[in-house]
Amino acid sequence: MRRVYTVTVVLLTALWFTCAAYGQTQASSEPSLQAGRAAIQQRHYGEAIHLLEDGLKRFPADRTLKIELGRAYLYNRQDDRAMHLFREVLREEPSNRMAKIELARALGYQRDYEASNILYHDLLDAGPDEAAEVGLIRNLMHQGKKAEAGRELDQALIRFPQNKQLQEYKQKPEVRQNQTGAEPKPAAQNSQERLMGTMAYLTDSAGNHSWRATEGLDYEFTRSLAIKVRMQERTLWKASSPKANVFWGTDDLRLRPMRALLVTGGGGAMRFADGSSRALYEGELELHPVKGLWLAGGFSRTPVAPTFRATQFNLLAEGWHARLDWSPRGWHTYATSSNQHYSDGNNAQRVDTELLRWFGTSQFAIAAGYRFDYIAFKQTLLHGYFNPSRYQSHLGVTGVRLGIGRYFRGEYLVHVGGETVSGAPFQVAWDVALHNRVLLRRWELGGDYLYFHLAQDTGAYRAQSGSFVVAYHF
Repeated sequence: MRRVYTVTVVLLTALWFTCAAYGQTQASSEPSLQAGRAAIQQRHYGEAIHLLEDGLKRFPADRTLKIELGRAYLYNRQDDRAMHLFREVLREEPSNRMAKIELARALGYQRDYEASNILYHDLLDAGPDEAAEVGLIRNLMHQGKKAEAGRELDQALIRFPQNKQLQEYKQKPEVRQNQTGAEPKPAAQNSQERLMGTMAYLTDSAGNHSWRATEGLDYEFTRSLAIKVRMQERTLWKASSPKANVFWGTDDLRLRPMRALLVTGGGGAMRFADGSSRALYEGELELHPVKGLWLAGGFSRTPVAPTFRATQFNLLAEGWHARLDWSPRGWHTYATSSNQHYSDGNNAQRVDTELLRWFGTSQFAIAAGYRFDYIAFKQTLLHGYFNPSRYQSHLGVTGVRLGIGRYFRGEYLVHVGGETVSGAPFQVAWDVALHNRVLLRRWELGGDYLYFHLAQDTGAYRAQSGSFVVAYHF
């Protein structure tokens, strides 16, 4: 019994001395750490290095001391010694956030931007990181990747709207023209360089079907000069009817003589189902008078091929259009108006307006708003497009927006309200729009589903559409 008692006393005593020694060690490294940080704040980098090196000699396993000494080396322009310490910490602890941040910063100073960006992306893949966002955007700006820097800055400002450095980047000319909000972007702001392809299938309650394949290229030669190329092929059919194929392509030149003005002009051609061709063209002016506001107007000739029947008439629409896009913080207002003369002698007037208010964060937000649609035709022709002479709808809007990490964005909207056709009493109308995007570095993948319960160009009152999008940003 006495032997058990003696062993217990010895073990407890040893444990007490071990804990006391450990606590003393932990406390002892703190004065060196605090003194070094104070010297760095006063810009006495040589003194900070001396204090931190002395502390590291006494506590060689202290990773916090290593990182702080590495920071002092960086400030003293001893980048190689700093990076050696940061890498040493990461070998011991690969997930150490501060070591990754500081190593990425040091690599950026050495202009090894690609290696630095990999570290920043690793940090951001683990979750929102304010310092990593700032560092990555700074690298992209130095690399001259203004479109990518603008996209990254858009996302960073949503997560960290109060960050002063991000706000400063927002004002820089090399990224300012790429600024976009979380809302849909007007054409003048979408200066991203990308190659894209879309496949879409549509069917409606009148028995119309169509496959649509679209390819596009957006490329900026300079901040003032860009091109926008679009090609689309449609295969249309109805129940047991044969299929019709139509194709058109356009190439627009976009010139920005000043920051607040964009001039677009271009043309192309339409190949009809019978093999004949007609020219297409477009001209537009877009103004950006104040932050968040875009006004545009122009004249164009565009194809009309919503159904198999419409393709038999070789239809084109020519006329004026106008657009307003206003996006103050949390709001988005969009309105379009057009007056077009159809090649079959008809005339169409359209007005579409939507007002949305988003409540929430970039990870989760709820929408509330209103949409108004108006379409009127001079004649009611059975030419395979909108048959009623006049249509009007008033719809309330609600929905959610989701953001999961850096990779996924989803927006799901429901419109519910009333519609009237050719002056008839109002009846219930509704539709659903589901948009999904997956962002993988420079790749963007999307899948959308639309269900309509209101009058469309086809003249049907119910339609469904699914599409898949692939885009590469360069």
